[in-house]
Amino acid sequence: MLSRNKKIVKKNIFKKKPFPVSGEEKMGGIKKVLFFILLILFAGGAVWLLFFSSFVKIKHVKVIGFQEELVEEIVWDISKSFYLGFVPQDNILLIIPSKIKNKIGESLFLAQNIEVKKVFPDTIEIFLEKRSDVVVWCQGDSSQNCFLIDEKGEAFYKTNNGSNDFDVEFPIVFCKGNNSIEIGDIVVKSELVRFYSEISEFSQKEAGINLENNYYSPSFMSGEIRVRTDKGWEVYFNSFSTAQKQAKLLKSVLEKNIGGDNIGKLEYVDLRLSGKVLYKLREQETKTEEDESGEKNDDDSEKKD
Repeated sequence: MLSRNKKIVKKNIFKKKPFPVSGEEKMGGIKKVLFFILLILFAGGAVWLLFFSSFVKIKHVKVIGFQEELVEEIVWDISKSFYLGFVPQDNILLIIPSKIKNKIGESLFLAQNIEVKKVFPDTIEIFLEKRSDVVVWCQGDSSQNCFLIDEKGEAFYKTNNGSNDFDVEFPIVFCKGNNSIEIGDIVVKSELVRFYSEISEFSQKEAGINLENNYYSPSFMSGEIRVRTDKGWEVYFNSFSTAQKQAKLLKSVLEKNIGGDNIGKLEYVDLRLSGKVLYKLREQETKTEEDESGEKNDDDSEKKD
C-alpha cells in the first residue's frame, strides 16, 4: 500500500501544470487579432477604392487631331469591357494605353503619331495626326497588289483592289513592275507622292481641266505619268517637274495653240519633254509647240550636268 502511494506521488510530481496567463499577454493576443482584422479591412478598402470606386473611374476623354467623335467611341467601348469577367476597365489605373492606340490604328488607317496619356484621376487624353498626300499605289498590272502610300512614300496600309473604297478620294497609281511591296517599305520619293496629290488640283485651277483619278506610269524611274481627262483625251506629265508649272504650261498650249473648238478633237498633250510640248488632234499629225517660258525641268538640268 505504501509503495502504491509513492508511485502516485511521483506521478503528481512530474505532471506539468499550466502556467498562469498574464493580462499583458492577453492584450498582446487581442492586439494581434485586431491588427490582422484592420489589415484585411484596409486592403479590402484599398482594392475597392482603386478598382471599383467612382474616384478613379474614367469620366472624360479629350481628343486632339481628327475624327474626334470616333476616337472617343473607341475609348468608351474599351472601357466597357472587363478583366477576368468582373474587373471593369473604365479605370484610369487599369486601362492600357497601348490597347487604345492599337485600336485607333486599326480603325483609322490615316492616323499617325498616336499618343495616349492618362491624366489622374479620371481623364484620357489622345493626340493624333492625319496623314497627308496619300495615294493608292498598285504595283504591276494586277489591282490585287495595292497599298496606301503616305507623304513620305511609305506603304502603310494594304488594300485588295485599286478602287477608292474610302471616305476620301485618293489618286490611284498603276505602275509597271514586279517589285514586291511590304508594309513599312519606302516605295517612292516624297516628291512623287506630292506630285500625284497636286496635279489634279493644279490642272483644274490653272487650266480648267478635270483629270480622272487613275494614273498610269511605265516606271516611276522614268517620271512619265499618263492620265485621261473627263473629255476623253490624255495628258502625259513629267513628274520630275512641278505640278503647278506643268498645269500652267498645259493652260498656255490649250489657249494659244488649240483653242476651244479643237479641244474636243484632242488625242493627247505631251508635256514630258523639256522646252517642248507635243499634241495631237484626231486624224492629224503630231504638232510641236516650243515652251516660251524657257524653263527647264529640274531633273533634266541635273542630268546634263
